[in-house]
Amino acid sequence: MKSTTLSSRIALVVLVIFAACVPSFAGTSGDLALSGTVAQVINLTITPDTANTTSLPILAGTGAAGLKIASLVELSNVKAGYTVKVTSINGYKLVQAFQSVASGGDSVPYTFIYNGVAITPTGTVTLTETGTGGKSVAGGTSKDLSIVFGASTILNADSYSDTLTITIAGK
Repeated sequence: MKSTTLSSRIALVVLVIFAACVPSFAGTSGDLALSGTVAQVINLTITPDTANTTSLPILAGTGAAGLKIASLVELSNVKAGYTVKVTSINGYKLVQAFQSVASGGDSVPYTFIYNGVAITPTGTVTLTETGTGGKSVAGGTSKDLSIVFGASTILNADSYSDTLTITIAGK
């Protein structure tokens, strides 16, 4: 029994020595394939200017000419580009609470400025549209949204509001 264990050990040592002495063969060059995937990122961050969005100067006598209401950060890595669109619940009018213009409620129409461009909105408005290769900068592209409305005549005493829905989508 002892000789079998000894002969197994000798065979193992010979095998290790043989493996160490056999040269390995390699070419002068070789290929190494590398790959990875980048997930689509598309995001819109809206930071309201609450001091202005909750206290619009509707009867200030002069209206509002470019009163900042929010900052938006558009972030996209979609190669085909992206669009940012806005819609209004009340047709781009600040409408008297619990009323409608059709029922005799007062309203204040408005326009806005997005990233320095004046927009007179109707329906769904495209704020940003990029073409092929139109991804945003690494941290996103920051743009301001401001409201513009004229001086109002006498209005019913009440609160006035509208809701904008702003969306970003890849092409």
